[in-house]
This record gives sequence, C-alpha cells and structure tokens, in this order.
Amino acid sequence: MTTPAPRAGWYPDPSGKPGQMYWDGQRWQEALPPPPHPPTSWDQARPQLDKRRRFWSGASRERKIILALAGLLVVVAVIAVPVAAFNYLFGGDTPSGTSQSYQVGYDWGHGNTGVDGWKEAGMNVDAGVDGMCQTGFTARNFGHGDLDESEFMQGCRAGFSSNTKP
Repeated sequence: MTTPAPRAGWYPDPSGKPGQMYWDGQRWQEALPPPPHPPTSWDQARPQLDKRRRFWSGASRERKIILALAGLLVVVAVIAVPVAAFNYLFGGDTPSGTSQSYQVGYDWGHGNTGVDGWKEAGMNVDAGVDGMCQTGFTARNFGHGDLDESEFMQGCRAGFSSNTKP
C-alpha cells in the first residue's frame, strides 16, 4: 500500500535546516518562504508609533529647541491673554491719579515741606521722601486699612514733587 503524497504547501525543511520549503505536490521547490501571518491591529499601529518616536528622536537639536520654545510661547500666551483681559476689563493695579489712596498720599506729600532744605544739606532726597511717604502711609492707614500702599506712595511722591523748587 502506498502512502498518498502530502498536499502542496509549505513544510519544515526536510533536511532539518531552519526554515521552510515549498512542496508542489511532486517535489520540493527552492522558493521564498511564505509571507508572514496577517498583521494584528497592534502590528498595524506600531509603524505609526515608530513614526512619532522618530519625529522627536530623529530631530536635530536646533529643531528640538525651536519646538520647545514654540510650546513655551503657546503656554505663556494661554496664561497671559486671559490675565491681561481681566486686568483690562476689571481695572488693573495702575493708579489712576484720582483714587482715594493716591489723593490721600498726594495731600500728605504736598503738606510736608523741607525737601529743599534736604537738598541744601546734601541729603538723599529720594530716600527721605520715601521714608516720609512710608511714615505717612502708616499713620494715615492706621485704623482704616483701606488704602492701597502703592497708590499712596505714588501720590505722596507727586505731592512732594509739587513742593520743591526747580
């Protein structure tokens, strides 16, 4: 009784070498190995992941710096634009010259004299004015607590300036 020949197809190499050989139904053929199994969804996605990795790792140092700075610029813009809009719409912290704190500071500075004497004595006028304004802020704000120090100091300096001789 004869054994029927195997069907045509790819089989392990009959000589024991690694790999496969093709049996055409009558004899072994020297041919390319069969195509690999159909790719799974992960295998199909892998080239896309590799492209993204190569995008950054394959980029030059200059390109990486430019991209990093562009990203930083976007982050700063995302933060700065709403802050600037809020200050514009709801009033920033720049003195108007008419606020209560500015006016109280101006009156305090304008009511104090002697700056010209400080100049003649060779004293640091700016330091003296700042000291007097700080004292005025502390005295005027005591018990009230509603004066803005920055605006008071600006008004006080302007008041002192209005007293000085050119």
